[in-house]
Amino acid sequence: LARDLGGALTVGQVAEITQLFLATVDMDVTVLVADTGKSGSTFQEFHEYGSHELNDLEKGFARTAHERRMIVETDSLVGMGVAIVFLPLVAPEHVVGVLALAPRTDDVDHMRSLRPLLEAVASLVAITLERLHYAEAAQSSELQVSAERLRISILSSLSHDLRTPLTSLVGLADTLVQRQPPLDEGA
Repeated sequence: LARDLGGALTVGQVAEITQLFLATVDMDVTVLVADTGKSGSTFQEFHEYGSHELNDLEKGFARTAHERRMIVETDSLVGMGVAIVFLPLVAPEHVVGVLALAPRTDDVDHMRSLRPLLEAVASLVAITLERLHYAEAAQSSELQVSAERLRISILSSLSHDLRTPLTSLVGLADTLVQRQPPLDEGA
């Protein structure tokens, strides 16, 4: 899983890799990623990736897991096709999202026995999502620097292209003003 996540280039690929891995332990997965464009990283706006579309109740549990940075389990919903485990995706800097898991079986004890594995998966996904965020920020910064260089280059070229004829005209005007004897008005 770590090797595959290390090669992921998009959040969609991270979700797909996570889904494939957790399908081996009979889990449906939804990755909820906080909208990083907003200041304060609230979980009101998020992007949902996965095979299991969350209902409003599940989204509420996911928000709780995100805000409190703690795992939320809802055993009473087992067997209803509802995500019952919500793991916050805690990266070194902040919580980047939530991993919502819906077991395909009604065996809660089996799911609890997998908890260390699920926490490790959540940790790997969080680190991968943060890496993607920083890579995107670096690329955006690099594009801004390139755009600024291009702007400076264009302005420099335009300035040079305007100065050359203007310098010639100013020189010609100075020559005409300083000419002895002065030119006739009619000439």
